[in-house]
Amino acid sequence: MSARRQRQIERYMGTQIPHTAATAIGRSRRYVAERSLPLHTHDVHEICFITHGCMRWTLGDDERDVSAGSLFFTPPRVVHGSRIEVFDQGGLAWLQVDCGKLTDTELARRLRQSPPFIVQSPRFDEMLAAHERLMTECQMTRPDSPSLFDGVLKTLASDVLRSRDAIQTTTSSKAVAAIRAFIADASGSRVIGVADLQKATGLGRTRVHQLCRRHFGRSPGELILQARIHAARIRLSRSSQSVTQIAFELGFSSSQHLAAAFKKHVGMTPTAYRKAMLL
Repeated sequence: MSARRQRQIERYMGTQIPHTAATAIGRSRRYVAERSLPLHTHDVHEICFITHGCMRWTLGDDERDVSAGSLFFTPPRVVHGSRIEVFDQGGLAWLQVDCGKLTDTELARRLRQSPPFIVQSPRFDEMLAAHERLMTECQMTRPDSPSLFDGVLKTLASDVLRSRDAIQTTTSSKAVAAIRAFIADASGSRVIGVADLQKATGLGRTRVHQLCRRHFGRSPGELILQARIHAARIRLSRSSQSVTQIAFELGFSSSQHLAAAFKKHVGMTPTAYRKAMLL
């Protein structure tokens, strides 16, 4: 197989269709494993579809294995790409959008406000077909091409955001339940951290932080600490364990660490609290 067939890449720049909001559009197909796309950023929004194969992909704080049927949305200046040296065989289709040139101001606002995300969408085939239409328009020289291009672009961008909303509604409810369960664990003997919340929810650090703030009013670290303090209060009032034992079992680095956090949250030291509970 020739090098040309091994790595067939087509690229069409948005400047070939004047007065559109797209700055670049393209697709690629790799028939052999080759060097990966290094971490990078753009000054515009990017929508990317995984059309074939699978790869390990980084998007902001999120890193996961993605496969055909996945799409990811990358806002400006968000780091994305692969940390591994070699991609497996696979295919990509991408579209870069300058929100400042979108005629639909509401859509531009929604795109600007959206965080980065990776989803498996049930409308993937329809969106990929829309991308193909845009690719076709890039090769046409008809007078109406710019208006047709913008119409398809708006539909595609709106579908991408709807996919995010549909997936996040389900994902968020499951993730919040997982967070509650793990926070409850922090009140027991198991020591957990923010990384455990990420693993339990399957979400990145930023998304876990957003969910905790939205549904619990605190950061993940604050939630875990609050649960540990609650567990310490129970042990101080119901057991004969020393403050040092309690501290280490609940994940504090020392009895002094527990004492400082306990006094900040409860208003007295662990020793004083235990004496008050015995009265």
